[in-house]
Amino acid sequence: MSLKSRERGQHLYTKVCLHFDLEDAILVSALRDVGKFEPAGDVEVEHHERRELLIYLLERLGDEAQPLVLLVRDLLGFTSIRDDMMAEAADLLSDRLFRDDLEAV
Repeated sequence: MSLKSRERGQHLYTKVCLHFDLEDAILVSALRDVGKFEPAGDVEVEHHERRELLIYLLERLGDEAQPLVLLVRDLLGFTSIRDDMMAEAADLLSDRLFRDDLEAV
C-alpha cells in the first residue's frame, strides 16, 4: 500500500476520533444531564470499539506484506462504522429519547 494511502488512513482516523471526542464531550454529557445514563454509556463503549477497529485497520494498511485484496476488504468493512454512526444519530437524536415516560426509550 502506498505512503499516500497510509497518510489518508491516518487522516481519516484523526478526523473520526475528533468527531468521537466531540460527541463524548457534548452528546454524552447532554444524555447524562437528562438522566439517560445507559445510552450515554453505550455511546462511550461504541466509540471505544470504533477507535480500536480504526487502529486495527490502520495497522493492516501499514503492513506492506498484506495482500491488496485483503486490505480492500478490510477498508470496505469500514462502512460498518459509518452505518453505525448513522443509526446512532437516528436513535440518540430522536425526540423519543428525551421524553419523560420510560416507555419512549
